[in-house]
Amino acid sequence: MAAFLAKQMVGNQLSAVKADMGSDGPSAEERARMEEEEQERLAAIQEAEEIRKDKHRKMEMEREKVRQSVRDKYGIKKKEDKEDEKRRQQEAEMAAHLAAINPRNPANQNKLPPGVNTGGEEEDFATKLMNGNLAGATSHVMNKVQSFLPPGFPSFK
Repeated sequence: MAAFLAKQMVGNQLSAVKADMGSDGPSAEERARMEEEEQERLAAIQEAEEIRKDKHRKMEMEREKVRQSVRDKYGIKKKEDKEDEKRRQQEAEMAAHLAAINPRNPANQNKLPPGVNTGGEEEDFATKLMNGNLAGATSHVMNKVQSFLPPGFPSFK
């Protein structure tokens, strides 16, 4: 607490002394010069970065030419082509698999075993719940639970 009070008292006096000396920062001319120098520095950094990127781009193009000449000489396919073909084949297999197991797919409607739900009842339940029909939603859940219970199981109402 004492340190805080001392800082407050000395800080105010120190600010007054600085203001009297006129050292409240760089003048307008100095600030303009410093800002101009900063702009020049940023422009030089950006230019150097562009030169570096261009140099690396040229080097990579040369390397790719050498790689391609080796591929042509030995009859090697480009690695990216093999990976792309493999990836496309896997994606096609996955899409076919997903379409085959999707119960909402119209082509699979006849293949479903009896009693398998395609989602219509859940949507009906959700609609009842969203519309505020709590009694209808509750009765829907009760019917669903009773459908899973064995016949003759004591029920509650």
